[in-house]
Amino acid sequence: MSDCLKCDRYTAWNRIGEEPKLKEPWCPECKKKHPDEYAPIYAEWFNRNAGTLLREMGVPPLYRACTLDGFVAEEKDQRRVLQAVRSWFDSELAGLFLCGPPGTGKTHLAVSTLLGLRGYRHSGQFASVQELLMECRDSFRSDNGLSSVLKKYSECDALLLDDLGAENSTEFARETLGMLIDRAYRTGQILIVTSNLDLNALAQKLDARSADRLVEICLPIRLTSSSYRQKIAAKRAATRNRPVAQVLQ
Repeated sequence: MSDCLKCDRYTAWNRIGEEPKLKEPWCPECKKKHPDEYAPIYAEWFNRNAGTLLREMGVPPLYRACTLDGFVAEEKDQRRVLQAVRSWFDSELAGLFLCGPPGTGKTHLAVSTLLGLRGYRHSGQFASVQELLMECRDSFRSDNGLSSVLKKYSECDALLLDDLGAENSTEFARETLGMLIDRAYRTGQILIVTSNLDLNALAQKLDARSADRLVEICLPIRLTSSSYRQKIAAKRAATRNRPVAQVLQ
């Protein structure tokens, strides 16, 4: 069976040495020659494979169903935040900074944004900051070293740094994260950042230089709504004192 549904030929458009990834319906040549014809085909393929695309970008299973349409916006602040994130796609800023208390939906919005960028055919990578730093430390025991890990997160079009500021404030953490932020700043890489800290507090956690770069390239959005997790816990607690028949209604 051929790979390209347009020209009916095999085209290996994964980079040599890469893990096999989900391939688009058409090869690069056909997409370039017939962009208008391909647009609805790609949209249908993208919607059908959204979860797989998020997995390939390193998004954990918990967040692979996240979409902007699926973000619960019952409160006024949630509607404000959702509208601000949607508007960011039309802005000239290369970054998005989502801050606020735990459980307010920062990661949901960030992953949904990453998925939206993939819909525009940007490559992307999800990174939990604490796990990224662990991966960087472990790289010293491998032949490729730290440079290969940093390359992995720097070469994609968009990088999602989840929970920035939750890491231990060590010199290694500050230098490593500073390098990633500086590379994104210099190359125009899209940065999506979530944090429990605002930019002023983050400047104390990282360094003023890195925080200053985030201020320049990012649209800051503060979430102030109540915690989803606390709501779920409250509902769960409430059902414990109700008859089973009522819970199942």
